[in-house]
Amino acid sequence: MSVQTKSNVPQSVVLKWNIVKAATEFGVSKDTLKKSLNQISAPADSDGLYSTQQICEALFGAMHQEKLRTQRQITERITLENQITRGEVLNRAELAKVLAQVADASNPEN
Repeated sequence: MSVQTKSNVPQSVVLKWNIVKAATEFGVSKDTLKKSLNQISAPADSDGLYSTQQICEALFGAMHQEKLRTQRQITERITLENQITRGEVLNRAELAKVLAQVADASNPEN
């Protein structure tokens, strides 16, 4: 059983926007929206209208992808910090020094 909700948008019709109405609804200037749509090469339909998806992509980009990338970087940084704190990460310079001493000690020619 579906739940009926009130809406001024017909359920069987895809919502399309003209530049002026979309700019007003999303709180940006007409020129800003037009520039953003041009940057992503969003084509208007035959009536000069844009889909909600096109408008959102133009204004907000792939924000969810950027958030995921940022979260992955934060996770990597915290993981590395934890490894350093637990002493799980070797100091490369100290390791090279010790290995050089071992190599010198095992070389009978020196």
